[in-house]
Amino acid sequence: MLAYAEGERFAPVVLRKLGYDPHGAGSSLIGLSNNLSTHNEERARFSIAVGKALRFPD
Repeated sequence: MLAYAEGERFAPVVLRKLGYDPHGAGSSLIGLSNNLSTHNEERARFSIAVGKALRFPD
């Protein structure tokens, strides 16, 4: 998702106007994947950030 957000021109602009954050989601997904084996505050923070960037309901 991060490569998509940085490589494409038009689609990320449209997604941001719709309220999504493709770059933030991609960065947070990478952070979350690096912390999957742990149960700590950092993993929770990345999980929340992904949800906000992709507008998941609470």
